[in-house]
Amino acid sequence: MAKEVTLVRLEGRIHEVDKPITVKSIREADHILYQWSSTAPERGYDKVEFEIIFKDGYKHTGRYDISKTGPDPDLARHVAQIYRYLKNNPTY
Repeated sequence: MAKEVTLVRLEGRIHEVDKPITVKSIREADHILYQWSSTAPERGYDKVEFEIIFKDGYKHTGRYDISKTGPDPDLARHVAQIYRYLKNNPTY
């Protein structure tokens, strides 16, 4: 369970870039990503850096790509796919 999630848009509208936003859940983070995706490119993507701090203190950082025409943001699925990949590729 997430304690907080911080998002930093790295590309896109200048007034949104490099301004961290911290929320209390992954669901709230998905909502921010969804809002940002409406101004992302139709072709290609904008990069978003994220940090999830879990209630046990564990931190996960990474990058999430948003696009106007892509699927609705799902940060939990994104992180789960990363861990599933790492589990199945232990020498990575």
